[in-house]
Amino acid sequence: MIYQPYSAAEIDSSCSRLGLSLRVSPEQWNQAGKTLSERQQWGEEFARRVHEFYLPIFFWCLREKSKIPSSRSFFVGISGAQGCGKSTLALILRDCFALFGCPTTAISIDDFYRTRKELDELARANSENPYLQMRGYPGTHDVALGLDVLTRLKLIHPGDEVQIPRFDKSAFSGKGDRRPTTERTPVPSSNQVVIVEGWMLGFRALPSLQIADENLRQINSFLPDYETWYRQLDSFIHLDPKEIEFVLQWRVEAEQNMRHSGLSGMSDEEVKKYVQAFLPAYRTYLPGLRELDLTRGSQIRMVINRDRLPLSKNEFLALPR
Repeated sequence: MIYQPYSAAEIDSSCSRLGLSLRVSPEQWNQAGKTLSERQQWGEEFARRVHEFYLPIFFWCLREKSKIPSSRSFFVGISGAQGCGKSTLALILRDCFALFGCPTTAISIDDFYRTRKELDELARANSENPYLQMRGYPGTHDVALGLDVLTRLKLIHPGDEVQIPRFDKSAFSGKGDRRPTTERTPVPSSNQVVIVEGWMLGFRALPSLQIADENLRQINSFLPDYETWYRQLDSFIHLDPKEIEFVLQWRVEAEQNMRHSGLSGMSDEEVKKYVQAFLPAYRTYLPGLRELDLTRGSQIRMVINRDRLPLSKNEFLALPR
């Protein structure tokens, strides 16, 4: 499929559809769109995704970046349910920023999980709490490690390098483990943008009396520690599933793709059991994420449909409250 340039009117329509008021030149828009078409498997569905989702979000981010001092990196957070496409969005944004001369690093909070040994110890010490028997929930991350990496990335000195840890989700038959320090990703001082994404990014502690589940109250007690991560963010994007049940379908697809690529991963039944364990957190913390400002900068919420595309502004406003 050959890339078809967008006109100024089409660009305005794509941005307005999502409720974004942006002024983008057709030259810049089509430069980014054409580059993505050359790097990705370009088809009608992906073309629609680029023009109705990725590019409006990117140019919103580019505008927000212009508001911060050039002496430090711009931090944007992406929160979204498992499998909703936040990692793909982060990589697309990284490529677009690079195209406009802004070297960018994309980080998942998954890379800050504790080691397999530490996760096993945490599970044994809390054997009656089902939420701590696998990675994912608050409490299973090395918050101090994450904060150290993020703060050093924000004010990285010329000539320095920051090493980003990586987590191998396929290790131990899908249980995962942190990769050796020799496999960390170096980030040079030329880096200008940091994208941080995670399924629970932005979840905030609630008064314990509001949580009936005793095991979830323990998880809730870990959340204040994560505020140190949130304070690093300049802007925030929330990809909110229209129906929480979409998460199960998305995650099954993701694990199937992992297995088809030759990596070990969870079976469909294991994935279903895994995702079911996270539904209490979504139901408990998503309402607060929808209502409260997470950063001092700008933030946007996109309601995501089954096809992982955002609803239009009018569809969003028509949702029951």
